[in-house]
Amino acid sequence: TWIIKHNYSPSKVILEDRSTNTKENFQKSAEKILEDQKTNNLGKQIRMVFVTNSYHLTRANYIAFSNNLKIFGIPAKTTRNYLALGWFREFAEMLLIKKHQHLFVLVLLLVISLGLALFSWIN
Repeated sequence: TWIIKHNYSPSKVILEDRSTNTKENFQKSAEKILEDQKTNNLGKQIRMVFVTNSYHLTRANYIAFSNNLKIFGIPAKTTRNYLALGWFREFAEMLLIKKHQHLFVLVLLLVISLGLALFSWIN
């Protein structure tokens, strides 16, 4: 309904609902688009967008960028009662995606904290 309301042609919309995660969703959608392009002999460049929950948009854009997909996201309205849980889940997922960088920062903060505590204890 959002797509029709904002003047996007429903014939150009692909609903991919068999994936188990965002990366797989992008891959299956891209395969379908390329298959349609070959079947219909479309030589023109395709512009792609995806629509996802507002809380999921940042991570979905990150996944698309990480997989060299030239695609951008449009946030869909999210019910207010699910927003806090959605934001928390996305935050946790981003921590897992970048776990080595986050672990490095945590260890660095721990070392600095211990150094400051030791310095203040000596003085």
